[in-house]
Amino acid sequence: MNYTQYKEAIMASKSDEWVAQRRLGTWVFKNDLMISIATERKSLMEMDKNDFLAPYREDWATKFSDPRAYMQRYVLRYGINAVDIITMVALDGGRAVVPLPKIGTMFITPWQDKIGQIISYSLREYIEYRDKAGITVK
Repeated sequence: MNYTQYKEAIMASKSDEWVAQRRLGTWVFKNDLMISIATERKSLMEMDKNDFLAPYREDWATKFSDPRAYMQRYVLRYGINAVDIITMVALDGGRAVVPLPKIGTMFITPWQDKIGQIISYSLREYIEYRDKAGITVK
């Protein structure tokens, strides 16, 4: 599999084609078990007072009912090889995770958007938070 095939497989996938182990912060593609996504740190569900996520304080991320927002990186892998890293922002105290927009804009790529959809609990909720944050897919 080359890089283009890797990205095409992920872009064509549906959320239910991924085995999500949210407590571990991992997602594995059912159609090719070599393709996976994992949080760089523990998942938000496993955090305790001794763990650390980078606080994120941009206005677009702190305007929700819970103003706490955190940055977390997701590593996309093929086998043991890291293929890409996507930075996400957990919004509303961790209730939703959206991709970090390009600096100086509120735009994300379709690739970032797809990863956000895959790792979200609910596609509807992901889209709601993405839109409320003012993020546009471009």
